Amino acid sequence: MKKKRPTIGFLTDWVESSYHLPILAGINEKAIELDVNILTFVGGAINSPHNYEKLRNIIYQFATSRTIDGLIISTGSIGHYITDVQLTEFINSYQPIPVVSLSQEIGSVHSILVDNKPGLHEMILHLIKKHGYSKPAFVSGPENNQESILRLNTYKEALSECNIPFKQEFVVPGKFIAQSGKDAVRILLDERRVKPDVIIAANDGMAMGLLEELQDRNISIPYEIAITGFDDQLPCQFTNPTISTIKQPIREQGSKALEIVLAILSGKTVPKVTTLPTKAIFRESCGCYISMEEYHSISLKKNESKIEDISSISIKNSCPEEMLKQIEAITPMGNKVELNKIIRTLFRNFIKSIEDKNGNTVIKILKSFLYSKKNTGIEERIWQHCISLFRFYLNPDQKDKEKKKFYEELLDIIKLIITEYYTRLNSNLFIERESVTDIYRDTSEALTAMNSMEEIAGLLERRLPEIGISSCYFSLYEGNGKYHPSSSLSRLVLAFNRQGSIILNEDEVTFPTEQLVPNNILGSIDRFSLYIDPLFSGTQQLGIALYDIDRETGLTFDIMRRILLNSALKGAIYTQKLKKQAAHMEETNKQLRKTLKTLKKTQDKLVESEKMAALGGLVAGVAHEINTPLGISVTAASHLQKLTEEIAHHYASDSMKKSHFEHFILDAGKATSMLLVNLERAYKLINSFKKIAVNQSLEKRKQFALRKHIEEILLSLNTRLKETNHHIILECDKDLEIDSYPGCFTQIISNLLINSLIHGYSTGTRGTITIKIHTRDNVIMFRYSDDGIGIEKKNLKKIFEPFFTSNRAKAGTGLGLHLVYNIVTHTLGGTIRCMSSKGNGTTFVITIPILSQDDSAHHAQSK
Repeated sequence: MKKKRPTIGFLTDWVESSYHLPILAGINEKAIELDVNILTFVGGAINSPHNYEKLRNIIYQFATSRTIDGLIISTGSIGHYITDVQLTEFINSYQPIPVVSLSQEIGSVHSILVDNKPGLHEMILHLIKKHGYSKPAFVSGPENNQESILRLNTYKEALSECNIPFKQEFVVPGKFIAQSGKDAVRILLDERRVKPDVIIAANDGMAMGLLEELQDRNISIPYEIAITGFDDQLPCQFTNPTISTIKQPIREQGSKALEIVLAILSGKTVPKVTTLPTKAIFRESCGCYISMEEYHSISLKKNESKIEDISSISIKNSCPEEMLKQIEAITPMGNKVELNKIIRTLFRNFIKSIEDKNGNTVIKILKSFLYSKKNTGIEERIWQHCISLFRFYLNPDQKDKEKKKFYEELLDIIKLIITEYYTRLNSNLFIERESVTDIYRDTSEALTAMNSMEEIAGLLERRLPEIGISSCYFSLYEGNGKYHPSSSLSRLVLAFNRQGSIILNEDEVTFPTEQLVPNNILGSIDRFSLYIDPLFSGTQQLGIALYDIDRETGLTFDIMRRILLNSALKGAIYTQKLKKQAAHMEETNKQLRKTLKTLKKTQDKLVESEKMAALGGLVAGVAHEINTPLGISVTAASHLQKLTEEIAHHYASDSMKKSHFEHFILDAGKATSMLLVNLERAYKLINSFKKIAVNQSLEKRKQFALRKHIEEILLSLNTRLKETNHHIILECDKDLEIDSYPGCFTQIISNLLINSLIHGYSTGTRGTITIKIHTRDNVIMFRYSDDGIGIEKKNLKKIFEPFFTSNRAKAGTGLGLHLVYNIVTHTLGGTIRCMSSKGNGTTFVITIPILSQDDSAHHAQSK
């Protein structure tokens, strides 16, 4: 890729935080000033335990001498999860590209460091000496992180300086994320049972976690436990309470890093380490408040500094240096010089306005500065602090009541102007965010309806500039996804810039992946500053996206950009896939339609065969069961007929003897008895078949006491139960009444009991049968169990099948449990399952809705 100017790469884990945004802003401001291209590789923390972040690491392979001339690496951000040795190896892999490290001193590369110690030392002394905290706890960062180690050591040194013994139980390791702050509260208060009066977090993210967890526990901040952070990220200014923290020169880090890497490229000698200072920022979470009392408590020589009478002031030298120092202490580093100038001007014109009794001049100067870009980054609290100090240092002649009144009114007007300005500013930001949200929503919805790449490109070309994206390039890897940036090819699928859509010939859209985009696309732009994001779905790497960062935006905007681009990516990928697969799918559908017809015919035959097999099985079962008693009955009837014919012959021939008649009576009695027994057995079998077939719901439904009904069933079976001497246990509330079919419960109890008597116990064995019934959530919970011989595992699946029995020798028909199953599942709309193993008894668990299926439907309709 031809480069008209230097292109500097910036490696960072993410870009959507109030830590990353100022660094990027510092780099880009300096890049505009020095006419430098910027490529920001957003690749997550190296070897992160989070797979979605680790997959992003691939983008770091794209920072090569083919695309960049120098490199800035946010080592403190991307090196959370690796050792210093691993981080050094990672940085050395970019040789011979000049590298500048941010936040950590690594190997021989040039490093931009922040002197963590002064600001944190100042904060800890403030907490102990100003507020009197004596039990400070500390939440540290990753154990291998240099900044984390330094901040922990500073904590130890400050405690020693204040004669407070260091206690290991007051230190909790963290990971520079909000969850670490939440975990620290749990560890300190719940596990270790210690209660500090202040918790110092090694970064603002963990301080946010502390704030949330303590407030969730209704622990008042700072009255019960105070907290502080480190970094001074934007959210710390808007929490309740606001968070005391350490101000890092984050913006200055980015700016300085770019200066140094360009100096290295030009052959200049630069120091190995550049150190920038930190400063403690005191807010509400440590116990500090912006009030007159706080200002008055600052250790100043009031008698020497305070101006008692405006009439005696020389306007030329009117602004006390002590006041300027106080304002400078809470002012962002980049704004100190400008604010110092404007405060001197305001102070001088404020005095003049009081003398002239005309406030228009000072008001005009104030508004002019508020509405200028020089005011960017100055918080409302700094302005309010300034005005409060005006009030403190100035005191008009009390004898001149008119001047005193004008003085008070002018101060109130100035404070009101400042309040109104920041109220409108916040309202405008809110409105702007709502507008961007509307654009994001509408664009996302529109993307879901896009069917072609041309439509997607057209929509993005119109909408993305509205949220600050005026250039965007999507490329997908060619082949099956097995690639390496230095050897694989990519295909450009979406491309537009400030001039509109980029039209390329078919032979131009495929390019070597390491180029990032096809030749001459970036070279044709005057100057660029682009994000580079990896594109992946699940664990599959898909390609890369480049888009511009032509303005500094807030956290919300950057999150929306990422989400919106992901939506566009999905649309682009699926559109490409659909185009490639359309022809293949059409042919496949034809084959599937043919196969479906064949399967339908086969299915119909199988269903018919299954029906006939089921019917045949049922008929065979019925025939087998009834054939035996009927066959015996026929034999007995035939024998009786023969006996009758023989006695009739003797009688007709007058040859009948007494012995003939006695023999007839004896044999006829046996035949008749046999006939009666087997016909009765056949009758019972046929009656059982009828019970299975007849709809049980035709039985009259009524309200009845369930326990009493079961006791009557057990009484009716008493004769048979006495023969076995089994013990029956019934657990059921005597007041339980249900509206159901009592005959169904008779069949269930009877068949389960008879099943246990026939199959569950050996002859002469005494057992225990337990019946437990209760209701829960309008369901009858029915549990029947015996402690008999149990059921073999291979038979468990068959026990509810008709005619299946394991004990036909004891007249088992195999219909009892089938009948129970039909009653429970079909008539009562419930469920039944069996649990058993050989030698461990058998348990049936039955659930029956108190309302039947028909009643439930009727009940729902009536509502």
